[in-house]
Amino acid sequence: MTSGQKISIEYREEIKGFYAFPKSMSAKQKETSAYIDAMDLGQELEQSIHCVFQVKVKDVDGFLEEKKGAARVSGYVDAPHLGGRLKISAGKLSYQSKELDDQQGQISFHYQLDLESEAGEHFKLSAFKCIEHGPEKLSWSDISTYYFSIHQVGTKGAKPTGAIGILEMKPKELAKQFSTYRTSGPSHWLRSNAVCRFNELLYRRFGEKLQKQLHQSEPEMWQRHRIPCNSNEGVRNAKHEVYPFSTEDGLGLTLNRFYRKESKDIIFLMHGLTTSTDMFIMPEHYNVVQFFIDQGYEVWSLDWRGSRRFPYNLQVHRYSIDHVGLYDVPAALKTIRLTAGPNVAIHAVAHCVGGIALTTAMAAGKAVGLKSIIINSASLTPTVHPMSKAKIFFAPDVLEYLLRFNYISPDFAHYSNWTPGKLLSRFVSLAHDECDDPSCHMVSFMWGWGSPAAFVHRNISSTTHDRLSDLFGGTTVHYYRHIRKMIMAGEAVPYEAHPDLPMNYLSTLGAMKLPPIFLCSGSENKIFPGSNLQSYKKLKSISPSAPISYKEFQGYGHQDIFIGRAAHQDIFPSFLKFIRDNSDT
Repeated sequence: MTSGQKISIEYREEIKGFYAFPKSMSAKQKETSAYIDAMDLGQELEQSIHCVFQVKVKDVDGFLEEKKGAARVSGYVDAPHLGGRLKISAGKLSYQSKELDDQQGQISFHYQLDLESEAGEHFKLSAFKCIEHGPEKLSWSDISTYYFSIHQVGTKGAKPTGAIGILEMKPKELAKQFSTYRTSGPSHWLRSNAVCRFNELLYRRFGEKLQKQLHQSEPEMWQRHRIPCNSNEGVRNAKHEVYPFSTEDGLGLTLNRFYRKESKDIIFLMHGLTTSTDMFIMPEHYNVVQFFIDQGYEVWSLDWRGSRRFPYNLQVHRYSIDHVGLYDVPAALKTIRLTAGPNVAIHAVAHCVGGIALTTAMAAGKAVGLKSIIINSASLTPTVHPMSKAKIFFAPDVLEYLLRFNYISPDFAHYSNWTPGKLLSRFVSLAHDECDDPSCHMVSFMWGWGSPAAFVHRNISSTTHDRLSDLFGGTTVHYYRHIRKMIMAGEAVPYEAHPDLPMNYLSTLGAMKLPPIFLCSGSENKIFPGSNLQSYKKLKSISPSAPISYKEFQGYGHQDIFIGRAAHQDIFPSFLKFIRDNSDT
């Protein structure tokens, strides 16, 4: 976010609880049991407390990114046994975050309030909660409970009194709080993104259950498409050109070119099946196109026939991955060289089925002259979880011939009630309780075996999670049949015999002189687990001197290698180093 684009948030929070006056304020006060005992006693004595806070964060990004921020708090505290209504004369909400290891972390929140009664008495209230976060699930009480102490100060001749207790927020109170959100900022997607990131910090994923109330706060800000579909907002300070072209078998496809100045080193991107160029230009985080442009490269992104931008996936067809390698890839490379010049160095970066298709094109001699290649997740030996193997063995034919689905899509969740797609989405969601987004559940159903299958939840932003149906499109099931054949064969093979295709892609590539190839995957990959590692080992066994390397990114899955909110820190620098090591310039 550039200077001058600060986003502010203001909201009203109500928390209620009970307290009691302990006989001593010793070290025992720090123990959770002391607060619970005080709350139980306070409930018996009807010593209640009702806090109404008006919280204002002037700069959300500053609050979140520093991992040590503070927000201004005003409002009042009602405590009948402490003198009635106490006005907040000064107050702040602060938090501190620390990482314990790669997966575990700790966030602590603190309210520190100066209070004043109508009689001029002064009090201090301190409330805190500490959340241990990681891959395990959090309970509602973990994020809704504050432990607090309150004591009187500055009273001459009077013995200071102190009370401790617990403040708790109910789900309905959080829903009410969401309806009070007010923001300021230059655009609705910046504001909505900021609110989601802020809520994810405070309430983790529990806020998603109350999205309806949140969306009522500022209707203009909360739209179904949080970010416009096919938007180029994520690529800034760069030229953008679109190059339509046709394949030999008669399909119209496009290349998107992003650059600041012409370069002899070009990054050529290939998305996975049912995604599109959108996965490379997401504005909610520092995306891979912006990353390479900032390093001085031209970036060309291919929307091949499996792109969600085209209608081909929503029609019954018999395209296989072979068609992408035979027709889409060579036509795209030809278009790039006709435009940028025949001597440009093309560095291919491919993902998932796009990576498999690129290797088929190479084996068929249709993708010659590539300077270097990066392939994520799958290439020459697609391997899947045993349950995915069982699913892919039956599902394509069951879905197409028995259930009569022309295609399946994450967008089924948004179809009308009682339509086949909606019913399938609801059935799939019965097996997924990792989140409340049925589109996320459908992505897991369509790809792999896991909860979720396509990525690790903690690696993607709440904005990305909310627009999965804008990033993953629908597809007919014939591509699955080709992947099934490869899985059964143990390596990449053509779906049908073709005069321009070898019978075995792996052995053919192993016998060729290959450019430098960097195979990678996430350690938590649940779609093609171990696939690229196996491809690396087999290629090396066929050709030990081949310039092939492999890297596994810890804590990442399949899709979050590209769409993860911190991929620009954890992933892209490795890509950049590999490309620079294999560039002439």
